[in-house]
Amino acid sequence: MMRILAIVALVLPISCGRDCPPQTANGNVVAVESVALDKTAAPDETEESGLELVESVLVTDGSYKRVIGTVKNRSQNDYQFVTIKFATFDKSGAQRETVMAIMQSFGPDGVWKFESTSAPGDVVEHRFRELNGQL
Repeated sequence: MMRILAIVALVLPISCGRDCPPQTANGNVVAVESVALDKTAAPDETEESGLELVESVLVTDGSYKRVIGTVKNRSQNDYQFVTIKFATFDKSGAQRETVMAIMQSFGPDGVWKFESTSAPGDVVEHRFRELNGQL
C-alpha cells in the first residue's frame, strides 16, 4: 500500500496541470494570500530589456511568506543574471522587507518560475519594484 501511495504522490502534480496548488522549491504546498498583480506599481520592463513579469503571488510557507511567479524573456538576449524584487507590507500598510529572486543564465524566449527570499509571516501584500537583467 505504501508503494502505491508514493507512486500516486509523484504522478499527481504532473497530471493536475495548471490546477496544481503553488509549491515551494522543497515541494511543500503553500497557501495563496493574494493573486492580484499590480502592473501599475512599476513601469513595464518588456520595452527596455525584453523581460516581463507575467504573474506574482504572495504565498504562505510555514511561518514565512514568499512571492512566487513567472518571468518571461521576450528578447533574444542571453542574460548572465536576472533579478526581481518586491516590497512587502503588513496589514497596517507599513513596509516590511524587500524580497528578491535571482536567476543565472536566462536565455532567449525563456520562462522562469521564481521563488523569492522569505518575508516575515505578518506580510499581507507585495508590490513589484524591479526586474533587471545583466548581459
